[in-house]
Amino acid sequence: KYLVDMSYLRLKNITLGYTIPQALTKKIYIQNLRLYASVNNLCLLHKGSGDLPIDPEMNAGQGALGYGNWGRTYPVTRSWSVGLQVTF
Repeated sequence: KYLVDMSYLRLKNITLGYTIPQALTKKIYIQNLRLYASVNNLCLLHKGSGDLPIDPEMNAGQGALGYGNWGRTYPVTRSWSVGLQVTF
């Protein structure tokens, strides 16, 4: 009756990259060409119990009213990055 299942899975960082084969890059005088994409804090999957605003990664003492797991001092932001690495 008083137990709450707070199991969760948070995807913190995912990076995918692809290196173009050298057979193609040597034709345009490039030694190495790599494309990549990265995302931080993609998603949080949890069973939770309704609308409890609990973040399991908060330290004790952070948050509203001194309760570590109730409220957030900084929101978890999601950021996307794409890039190109070129070696001549």
